Amino acid sequence: MLNYKVLERINMGDTDLIGDIIEKQNTDGHYWDFKKYYRREHLHGIGEYPATMVPKMQSELLDIFLKNDKNISNILDPFMGSGTVLMEGICRSLNTVGIDVNPLSYLLVKVKTTYTPTHMLDKKIMELFNRIDDLNGENAELHHFEKIEKWFRNDIIQQLSVLRKAIMEERSLKYRRIFWITLCQIVRKSCNSRRTTFKLHIKKRGDILNFKYDCITEFKKQCIDIRNRFDVFNKTYPIENRGKATTYLGDVIYTLNRKIENDSIDLIFTSPPYGDNHTTVTYGQYSYLQLKWINPRDVSNNTNKFLETQTGIDKNSLGGVYYSIDKIENSGILDKSKTLHVIYNMLLKENETNKARKVASFYMDFDKSIESCFKVLKPNKYALFITGNRVVNGRIIEFNKILEELANHHGAKLVYDFKRNILYKKTKTRDNDSIKKEDILIFKKI
Repeated sequence: MLNYKVLERINMGDTDLIGDIIEKQNTDGHYWDFKKYYRREHLHGIGEYPATMVPKMQSELLDIFLKNDKNISNILDPFMGSGTVLMEGICRSLNTVGIDVNPLSYLLVKVKTTYTPTHMLDKKIMELFNRIDDLNGENAELHHFEKIEKWFRNDIIQQLSVLRKAIMEERSLKYRRIFWITLCQIVRKSCNSRRTTFKLHIKKRGDILNFKYDCITEFKKQCIDIRNRFDVFNKTYPIENRGKATTYLGDVIYTLNRKIENDSIDLIFTSPPYGDNHTTVTYGQYSYLQLKWINPRDVSNNTNKFLETQTGIDKNSLGGVYYSIDKIENSGILDKSKTLHVIYNMLLKENETNKARKVASFYMDFDKSIESCFKVLKPNKYALFITGNRVVNGRIIEFNKILEELANHHGAKLVYDFKRNILYKKTKTRDNDSIKKEDILIFKKI
């Protein structure tokens, strides 16, 4: 039952949609936490990526939108990450569009959304294993990049080099990409960086020396696991029933403005970064070592520009460049969001100028990105954002309120919002506080 406060905020055309969401909440106050459904089935379980969505939650929310709007034929995720939204979309025969600035995200989603027949994958895996076995007995040429000896033990470099060479000899780009994603998992597990953080943080010397890991054996296990996941997915979702996926590697603002027509998208469904990558989730640092083992041309022609430094991806992400005080205050961003204006002034009064610049710079970039999002969204269609409120200098940055204020400025109205507990994903900030709740906000383009 919708209460008066909710009805007051939404048009009658939105009541069925919101009512379906509230009905789930009334059944179980913790329904949207999905504490029993965190398992990542079929292709959702391929590869590892930071701060991924819960597929079951995206699935149910997407079904509610499709139930209440029979004219949804496509969906956009401008911050696609591991591709959860795109996968759920193509499973429902929707055409999907995804964008991300991280080459690892792009590669991972390409693999997940490209049709791969199991019998051909079986053949390619057998050929790959034979090449690995032949190379493993020889002194394969060692792969090299700057500071490789810092991040990998010599014996690990030897094994990874064998795997890399065997993958390079595969003629098909589609299958090379599958094997690169498999190798990425092994690189992540075998490197000298601590697994307890997404940042590159070297282990203690004793832990490095005592570490035992067989890259060849584990790689083969991962290949079989991925093969089985493709098999399950192909049997559950036949190719003729799937939607198409279009993915872009690059800046979300540029891509939306140049590649996507205005008023062409039926539904936006996304979880943007909660702040600049440097001080929230360091997606770029997490991805850097994995991408250094891959042939960059197999990802995209412009992959190398993101890998010039360990922080290259993060610098190209929202808020990756900290703007000057003058540029911030002349940009108009503080006039668009009262909430941001207040926190910005508080940080300045506390002599935290750099932190004030970091926060404002992120929202300057974010504001431009959602402006582009609402341009491509059709009138009277919905946009769902999943956000979290990080902490800076002991103060909560109310992303949900800032997003509402910015969206209003770009012609979108908040029709409903609710919270969920994050049970398995604790997103650490530099202030050493965890983001334990997420806000789900549903907007309608007026």
